[in-house]
Amino acid sequence: MPPETPDPGGRYAKHYLTHLPMVRAVMERHGDGAKRIWFTEFGWSSHGNSADEPPPTRGVSEQVQADYLVRTLTFVQERYPYVEVAFWYNDHNRTGGASQHVRNYGLLGSDLSPKPAYAAVKTYLGG
Repeated sequence: MPPETPDPGGRYAKHYLTHLPMVRAVMERHGDGAKRIWFTEFGWSSHGNSADEPPPTRGVSEQVQADYLVRTLTFVQERYPYVEVAFWYNDHNRTGGASQHVRNYGLLGSDLSPKPAYAAVKTYLGG
């Protein structure tokens, strides 16, 4: 789902970037409103989907992955100034054991070749 998708509530709400204000509200209610937030793992896996793929494990194309990455960084910067750091999960695609979904989050392919997301974030960051 795109990074700007409205929080639908319910079971999968934690998978939506727009759920962050709810988390922030809980922090404020408990006296933690001055604390900064770090996204320690975020991203989209680039892979095809089966017809019955559940929402949290749906993949996107490599180009959509790149687009969503830049849109997320822009969206967070504009809407959530209390987010201090955002770490993409993962630096490169994995091989072996893990599911297709877990293996394909990388900014680089498993052979360390740049994926479109790598080029997009490099351009976004001025590199």
